[in-house]
Amino acid sequence: MLLVLIVSAISAALSVWYLPDFIHLAFIAAVFLIAAAEALDWGLGALITPARPRAVLGGVLAGGLLLALRLQLQRNAALLRRQFPYPHDTAFGRIDFPVRWAPVLIDRTRQLLSETTSHELWAYPNTSEPYLTTGGRNPTPFQFFYSRVSPPEHTEQVLAILKQRQVPYIMCQSFFLRARDPVVQAILTDYESVSMPELKGLGFRNLSLYRRKDIQRADTGAPPP
Repeated sequence: MLLVLIVSAISAALSVWYLPDFIHLAFIAAVFLIAAAEALDWGLGALITPARPRAVLGGVLAGGLLLALRLQLQRNAALLRRQFPYPHDTAFGRIDFPVRWAPVLIDRTRQLLSETTSHELWAYPNTSEPYLTTGGRNPTPFQFFYSRVSPPEHTEQVLAILKQRQVPYIMCQSFFLRARDPVVQAILTDYESVSMPELKGLGFRNLSLYRRKDIQRADTGAPPP
């Protein structure tokens, strides 16, 4: 059992080595909590032979650990309130946002989607948050898609879906857009950025909303191409 625990801990550490941030470490924390409890029990057994004093000392240490964890959780809660000071109701429920522009973008997108019959919104690349916060329907079968890492046949399938279904809106992460990306080329050909004056002065944003050009022409009364 000890060997299984050691191998599991090593494997868990290696599995998040590519991005050991807070979230990934939380995924594997349970394995190391078990290892810490095992090590603590072994240490007390080595230092204190009688069972009763060892049990008392173990209880004291456990109580101290719980108190320390409670204080840390209070500090974490206060930090999160400072980091995410903008609560807002979304299609997914109440979410606390770190920036002011996010709720504005979400509300505007929800309004535009409500004016369509399909309520379809495609988020690109590799982001699924807009589906939850706006209630938009993903027209593709992929919850994670990025043409630079996805198979070429998936890229062809996505491009075909965008053209056949005439998906009205696309939300893009500007950080990941590349000029040679065939999906980006298709977006720039068939879509245009949605103007949102209400976002002015709210800081830099990494999400932008695009609308099919023929929809824009319909709004302005101009004939489609």
